[in-house]
Order: sequence, then structure tokens, then C-alpha cells
Amino acid sequence: MKKMKYVLMTASVMLVGAASADLLGAWIDGSVDYAGPQAPSVAPAVSGVTASSMTQSGLGAWDVRDVGFGNAVLPSGPTYDPGSSSWWFLIRATGIDNTHNNDEYLAFDLTADAGKQLDMDTLSFDATIVRNAAGDITTTFGIYISTDGGANYTLLDSSESMSHIVGTDPLATALAPETFSYDISSYTGVEDFRVHIDVADNSSSDKKGTYVQGIQLNGSVIPEPATIGLLGMSAAGLILIRRIMM
Repeated sequence: MKKMKYVLMTASVMLVGAASADLLGAWIDGSVDYAGPQAPSVAPAVSGVTASSMTQSGLGAWDVRDVGFGNAVLPSGPTYDPGSSSWWFLIRATGIDNTHNNDEYLAFDLTADAGKQLDMDTLSFDATIVRNAAGDITTTFGIYISTDGGANYTLLDSSESMSHIVGTDPLATALAPETFSYDISSYTGVEDFRVHIDVADNSSSDKKGTYVQGIQLNGSVIPEPATIGLLGMSAAGLILIRRIMM
């Protein structure tokens, strides 16, 4: 009997498999000036999940550019190296305020296929700042998460920031791009995972802005519990049939 239990447990593990983090969704890899207000996911197709296009809401003045204010060269972000031109999503300072209220953001989501769920791992993106006007600019990022189809969003983190400082960072020069990474591994067994990157800064100049590139969502696609149960029952049935025939 003990041997039988061991066989059943082994069969269940083999059917489910060990989950490893995959690139489930990716946006703005820097290689193309996409048309229109939406950026389609550039992640390789992963079975069992659909990644939405990236959209924006409330950002006011935005653009997709491969040069910064004053023709500042925009280097490739750490995540991607697209070559001679590197396209970034520009959020002008004049279009946003200095608070996080989940009202000025980039938005994207993942949807698991029927019979599947998502175990999330990390969210990351690259960012830089360019200013071509007097005065410092500091940008902060508020990460909001929803797992109920967008009905409710929870603030995960708003502590990360970067600054372009007068006297330290020259005008019309991009900051060295930084990668901002967030642990989202507490979100497991979800069927719908939505993210808002809420952007805030302390400037109102249209000659200052924050540039974002290389957004990535990593995680695993897993069978939902009901599917695992059916697979386990099937395995048990096959083993029992084999024992009867022996």
C-alpha cells in the first residue's frame, strides 16, 4: 500500500511538473517606433497565457522617441540592446502631478487560458530622465496590481525614484538608464493579472520628461487545481488497471 501511495505521488508530480519563471509579457524593447497609443507585447509566445497591449491613461503629454530634449542621445536600456536607435516611451513632466493616485499610468495585463493559472515572479522596467530646462526633476513610480479583472487595485510599492539634478547632470543629457525591479511572487494561482505603473514627478516643464523601456513580467503558467485533480485521478486509474492486470 505504501508503494502504491508513492507511485501515485510520483505520477502527480510528473504530470504537474516543476514550474520555472518565463517571460510572459514584454513591452517597448526599443527596436521600433510603434504607431498609435498602444504597444503590443514583444515577448515570445508562451502557451497558456495572453499578454495585452500596453496602453496609457491620464499621462497628458506623451510620445515615443529615440532622442531626448535638446537632441539628447537616448542609450539602450539595460534590458535590451536594439542597436543604433533606441525607442523609449516619453512621459512629459507637464502632463502629470507629484502624487500617486493610480490615475496617470502605463497599463498592461496577462490573462490565463481556460484551465490555467499564473504564478507571478518579477516585474521590471528600465527608465531614464532628460531635462532641457532649469530646475531639478525627480520621478517616482507607483506600482498598482489587480487580480480581479481591474475592479480593485492595490499599491505594491511607491518608493523607487530617480532624479536629474542641476549642477550634477548636464542639460540635454540622459541619465544612465536604471532597471527597476519588483518582487510579485506573492501573487500565485491568479487568472487575471493587471499592472499600472503610476508615474509622478515634481516638475511641470514640457522640456523635462521620464522615459520608460524594457517592461517585463515574469512568471509561470500552471494547471488550475481542478485540472491537476483530474490528471491525478487519471494517473491513479491507469496504475490501478495495471495492478489488476498483473
